[in-house]
Amino acid sequence: MENGEGLKRVVIEGVDPEIDGGRFAIKRCLGEKVIVQADIFADRHDLLSARLLYRSEEDRDWGEAEMQLVVNDRWKGEFTVTRLGGYQYKIIAWVDRFRTFQRDLHKKIQAGQDVSVELTIGATLVRDAAASARGPDIQHLVRWAADLKSENSLETRVAIISDPMLTASMQRN
Repeated sequence: MENGEGLKRVVIEGVDPEIDGGRFAIKRCLGEKVIVQADIFADRHDLLSARLLYRSEEDRDWGEAEMQLVVNDRWKGEFTVTRLGGYQYKIIAWVDRFRTFQRDLHKKIQAGQDVSVELTIGATLVRDAAASARGPDIQHLVRWAADLKSENSLETRVAIISDPMLTASMQRN
């Protein structure tokens, strides 16, 4: 899925709240949560990830909140109004290659299949993420990729792939 193919396959629709396609502002009070929901889906059976980006009209940078799958294709995220004035929000979603890889790897392990080739593919996914990472994630991802390609035991390499810290770092990058 090079060149953003995963982004092209994702559809986001049914965003709520919105008034007249976003032409008019929704209203919330200071300290109140804005709960945003949308239908997010793609072709095939790959796993998706989604984030809610938001900012006040005074902010340059976007805040981020992870969106969670609620039911079927319905996702939900939220943020809190911390300043008076207008806010903007938008949703981004993508085919999550790494989480899909993790899911498929565990299915093959449960079926008793040899997963040595898959672990090499996992190391490549992690190494590729390190190439675009920022901050301390770079070092962690490079180390995890090297550990996945090493002569560590199968159990050790599967534990690395399943590490929640690796999953979080892959989500960020």
